Amino acid sequence: MMLSPTALFFFSLLLLTVSASATSSSSLLFCKCTCFTNSTIIPLPATSNCNDCNRQFCIDYNLPICKTAKEADVVTTCFRTPPSPRLSHAYMANGMAHAERDSVKDKVVVCVFIFATVGLLVWAGVRPWANRWVEKARQGMRGYQGVPAGEGAER
Repeated sequence: MMLSPTALFFFSLLLLTVSASATSSSSLLFCKCTCFTNSTIIPLPATSNCNDCNRQFCIDYNLPICKTAKEADVVTTCFRTPPSPRLSHAYMANGMAHAERDSVKDKVVVCVFIFATVGLLVWAGVRPWANRWVEKARQGMRGYQGVPAGEGAER
């Protein structure tokens, strides 16, 4: 089956969109170490998770701002992306703040946009076949001749 150039274009665009979203889901992690009133942002290794961003991590990192700090003087914050004022969800637990950049509402808006875009792309690719099918169905209905009333009642 040979795809039309339009269908091939939309299929390629869909494939590109899916691959871009798959690669963008692997975000970098950062640990913000705050000792006393000074803070430093440290990128975490790719194999790390937010649980590795803790008070002991900041002290062991030998930051100049944390030289004389005890564990009680350290607060850590884990970010999936660099910190920004758009933080929408943060909570404190055992002196460690975890922050999520995107709220549920933001995620829903993005998902609805992606599904709507993919749906429109699929419809654009399927539309020529759907139009042909509908036109054939309409032509078949035009050739239909109804039975006149009273003629089909013979016994």
